[in-house]
Amino acid sequence: MTDRSRRTGEPGAPAPYRIRPTQAADLARLPDVERSAGERFRASDLAWVAGEPPALVESHARHLGWHWVAADADDVPVAFLFARPCGGMVHIGEISVALPHQGRGLGRALIAAVCAEARRQGFAKVTLTTYRDIAWNGPYYASLGFREMAPEEQPPFLREQLAEEARHGHDPARRAAMVLALA
Repeated sequence: MTDRSRRTGEPGAPAPYRIRPTQAADLARLPDVERSAGERFRASDLAWVAGEPPALVESHARHLGWHWVAADADDVPVAFLFARPCGGMVHIGEISVALPHQGRGLGRALIAAVCAEARRQGFAKVTLTTYRDIAWNGPYYASLGFREMAPEEQPPFLREQLAEEARHGHDPARRAAMVLALA
């Protein structure tokens, strides 16, 4: 734990941020966080992603209990992660960090929070789907210990997730299912 994270009272949360479970009062702010996070795609060949509508507040509400935010010094959410137990694993559905707050370790801290909860509840693996060729996607998750799963090792829920993403315009040749084995 760094000195910066000690000041926040949360392991791995860079100062002045705090990682905490999402509260109902946070939900209305999350679409703005997601829109801001999507802006990073504007400079890529995936600029259309930035124009996609954010998840509805109701969708976030369904994940309470497996939903965390990174809140700033004023306790305003600037990043979030939601997940769900699925197929004996925990699947990260989305991580979004508002553009002005990117590059500060918030994604890493949110992933640490979901992994800690998954371990606490006895899960051995955390999964996600992502772009394998975008630096802040596949290579970033690999740097955190995730590895790409071969199609034959993907459980049905991950194959279904990738198929759903393809139906929404994501190129299946660029998408990857990744897994992190929890120690």
